[in-house]
Amino acid sequence: MTLDGSSSVGQDSEIVSYQWSVTAAGVDQRTFTGEQATVALDQPGEYTVELTVENSAGRTATETTTLTVQQAEAVVTGLTVEVGQTTLTVGGTTDITVTATFDNGTTQDVTSEAEIEIGDTGIVSISGGVLTGESAGSTEITARYNGQSATETVVIEQQGQDETTTTTTETDEGSNGGGGPGFGVVTVLVAISVAMLLFRRRTN
Repeated sequence: MTLDGSSSVGQDSEIVSYQWSVTAAGVDQRTFTGEQATVALDQPGEYTVELTVENSAGRTATETTTLTVQQAEAVVTGLTVEVGQTTLTVGGTTDITVTATFDNGTTQDVTSEAEIEIGDTGIVSISGGVLTGESAGSTEITARYNGQSATETVVIEQQGQDETTTTTTETDEGSNGGGGPGFGVVTVLVAISVAMLLFRRRTN
């Protein structure tokens, strides 16, 4: 900021001296000399600027004014969009968060202020920062804030889409074991038949 005292006029003689004083609460006093002075006011607040001029006759006059310095608005330099789960089932929900990065190094959650666009609202819907899967498919979620944008892709699956069903078939060990079907049964029947044959021969 430039302080300019060139509009000051000496009534009886030429102005030969300009003394500037800049003060504010919590800020060290700054003094400058010359018709013009350049000062950088780094802190926001109310500043008192005082100019004292002196003419060649040694007479002085003082003028005071107040300046209000406001905090400069930070500029958005980047934007990110984060989805709690990028893969959902139909009917499932997840949160979405939009974060802005500023030129002063700070970040801020701007989800409620950002414009959020759903590529296909038939696949995903949004309400109050919460995404809901509506039907199977994938779509992009784009957030915009102060000239910056960011995009994330969300996939919606049908419930049970990835589940695998395993079927187990039980085998009758008695009907297929030991090398041939019904082998154990056949052995028993043969043994009984032989015993009956021997019995008949003895009775004859």
